[in-house]
Amino acid sequence: MKYANTAKRPHHISYGVPLALAAIGTVVSLASPSRKAHIICGSLWLGLSVLHAWQYRRKLEHDVAELRQKAIRLGIRR
Repeated sequence: MKYANTAKRPHHISYGVPLALAAIGTVVSLASPSRKAHIICGSLWLGLSVLHAWQYRRKLEHDVAELRQKAIRLGIRR
């Protein structure tokens, strides 16, 4: 990943830190008496997870294809 191009290509900004903070916020908000905080943190975590998956969709497709090929070689098929 090239960090110099992030200003030109914002879809290459890493979602790792915000994703981790949203996950921590969701877990911590379970102890809170307010359900709204948990819903907001959980929704934020879900949204960032979708963005992160979309950002790496080509790599995920490649990884799934590799797993399928390994399963075929091992004789594990549906």
